[in-house]
Amino acid sequence: MKKLFAIALLLLAFSITVQGAASTEGRAKFVFTGVPNNNDALTFRGNTRTFKTTVTSSATQILIGASAAETANNFVAHLAAYPFSNTAIQQINTTNVHVIADVDLTVTASVSGTWGTVTVTTTTLTQRPLALPFATERTATRTNDANDLILAFNYASSAFAANVAALSNYVNASVAQTISAGHTFSGAVTFSSASARFNNGSLSNVVVTNSVAHFTTAYIDSLKSYGPIYISNAIPALNFFTVGGTSNEKSSYISTYGDQWKLIFASDDGATQNDVYIIDRAGATPTSISLYTKLLPYATGIGIDGGLWTNGVSTNSIAGLSAAYITASPAAMTFSDSGGTADDKVTKLLADDDAFAIQFLTDAGSIASQPIRIPKVAGVAQSIDISALLNAANGAFIQGGILEAEENAFFLGVVTSGSLSNALASGLASGFYAVDGTSPSGDPSTGGVLYSSSGAFKYRTSGSSEGSGGTFFLHNRTSTTICAGTDYTLTSSTAAVDFGTTDPTFTAPTAGTYFIWADVGIEAGGTGADTYQAKLRNTTAGSDLTANDQKITNLGASEFGSMKLICTATLAASDVVALYAHNNTAARGTVNSARTRIGYVRLY
Repeated sequence: MKKLFAIALLLLAFSITVQGAASTEGRAKFVFTGVPNNNDALTFRGNTRTFKTTVTSSATQILIGASAAETANNFVAHLAAYPFSNTAIQQINTTNVHVIADVDLTVTASVSGTWGTVTVTTTTLTQRPLALPFATERTATRTNDANDLILAFNYASSAFAANVAALSNYVNASVAQTISAGHTFSGAVTFSSASARFNNGSLSNVVVTNSVAHFTTAYIDSLKSYGPIYISNAIPALNFFTVGGTSNEKSSYISTYGDQWKLIFASDDGATQNDVYIIDRAGATPTSISLYTKLLPYATGIGIDGGLWTNGVSTNSIAGLSAAYITASPAAMTFSDSGGTADDKVTKLLADDDAFAIQFLTDAGSIASQPIRIPKVAGVAQSIDISALLNAANGAFIQGGILEAEENAFFLGVVTSGSLSNALASGLASGFYAVDGTSPSGDPSTGGVLYSSSGAFKYRTSGSSEGSGGTFFLHNRTSTTICAGTDYTLTSSTAAVDFGTTDPTFTAPTAGTYFIWADVGIEAGGTGADTYQAKLRNTTAGSDLTANDQKITNLGASEFGSMKLICTATLAASDVVALYAHNNTAARGTVNSARTRIGYVRLY
């Protein structure tokens, strides 16, 4: 029996009682005055449990003991494993068991047989003691008690101490804390401390409040709607400083000055240097950026040091062209790698008659290989000709690429590294990928094909008995059905075995060839040496599976035995396979539900 404890709350040593609206508690007192007969029963709130000399369903049956006290103990152990919903139990003495319902539940109870009695009582709860620990209370009781404790804090006039351990996971108003989880503040947040700062973060849609007077409120609000960071003060600038920078070049700042925008590099003492980037404004039309000394002049033309040329136009322009282009004789771009292999440091992109070409050159500029050409044929999309790069004797090999289907062409190869497309599995570094397609209607003339259909890999070959004559799954599938329910009583006519709960059947997930097995538990009838037979049957097609019929004849009266059924069969998708059985001698004996199971492995 649970003991009641007093608790100390908020340093006050009082025994707490919980005052609330009146509730009721119902309970049923079962008293065992004798030993139940087989199939005697008891019922609590419509849920019936049966006394059995042999238990075959642990959830609904109670084992009969040698005495009333032993049977009462079995009843308590049974409820510990399979309780009535929303209840608690108390064993008052060896033969007196109370079943207590949650608060405000209506209790009904009855018994069948002469083994004992049941008494139902209902108690009105007004003010009751608080029992600890909460985990031992019934569900509704511990929920109500916990809620009442929270409500009790509404009457407190004191605050929790700043360093109370129970609130260590919550934000404190006066003690320094580190909040590691992400938080979103939807209202206005004000930092009044001069030491407020952001470390390792980013600013988004931030507005500086020290605005210039002549900026109207409407204008500032319009800036806010676009979400920029803006600065408006006496010296409008952003300053940057690095301790590790080069001497007299550690500081830079961005500013507006008159009608100009400037990026300026300054000396350590703040004096302006000559490296200044300026954007001038002439009327309403902005001019180009002036890079001063950052453009490097070369004898052969203008070079850009450490940058990227995008959408630029060379001086030898062609009228009407606005994108980046090159016109020369020949029209080419040349790339040089000083660290490349000897006689393989230069690559050239060029227009070669009616094709675009890539050539590898020697250090001296002569052609080192045949070009990779993309020819132009009017109205026809063309593929890149890379035959010179592939070793036909050993098969196509692609280093650092992706295999793809392009219109009606499929490029064979092996992916060993490189960036994969979004179609492939997340995190995959290398592998083979095929998109879903249609299944072939015939065998290849030689060899085999591997493809994907409906998200599953399949194959077909030309080899006899090696995948020819059909399409087959590459991946095995398997399943086992463990039966449950009421033992099936055999008749002298073969019929589907029915346990009422989980029957010995399965449904084929796809079309294919399956390895099928069944383990059949037979409990003989009152006469020995009967002939028991079992078989597997495709109930969808209405036909027995080939070469699976088994029989057993050597069982004595009420003796237990088993049969093993094994076969292979070709099934269509959703075909149902079931176990059939009968007693060929007379209508007696059973198929044991707990010792019968059926399973399969889809081979291909």
